[in-house]
Amino acid sequence: MGDIQIRAVNEEDKEAITELVKEFVISLNEPFYESLWMTLLESYFVGLSVKELAFTDIGIFCADNGDKLVGCVVAEVEQDLLKRKYGDISLWYVKQEARGQKVGKKLLEAAVSFLKDKGVTIIESNIREEAMAASKIFEDMGFKRRYTRLRLTTK
Repeated sequence: MGDIQIRAVNEEDKEAITELVKEFVISLNEPFYESLWMTLLESYFVGLSVKELAFTDIGIFCADNGDKLVGCVVAEVEQDLLKRKYGDISLWYVKQEARGQKVGKKLLEAAVSFLKDKGVTIIESNIREEAMAASKIFEDMGFKRRYTRLRLTTK
């Protein structure tokens, strides 16, 4: 595997990034809502071409090994009910074949940098129990554990 480049997703990546996100979501035994993902992705591309739109508060980054995308992360600027801006990092994923090469850390650094450039002072992310080992990367970057989120599935 060659050098891995971390970069913003571009229009030519639509199919590859969609497959990568789908693989990630399905690996969590969750349903992949393609229409919801495509809405987010299209909003991102519109924001790239029309800077005046609110959609510029989304950053989608990928890890490209030259042949294919092997990782991704989404960074979004959001507001809470008190209108405070904060950053949210989601869909952070590295394919098995690229793990152990600091790809996850580099993706996370790109997301954090994007959010800081947007003026965000608080950045949050959820980590699933199945991926707790990956939380060390967040902690090494200064993230602190704040909450435990529980889920009850009734059907």
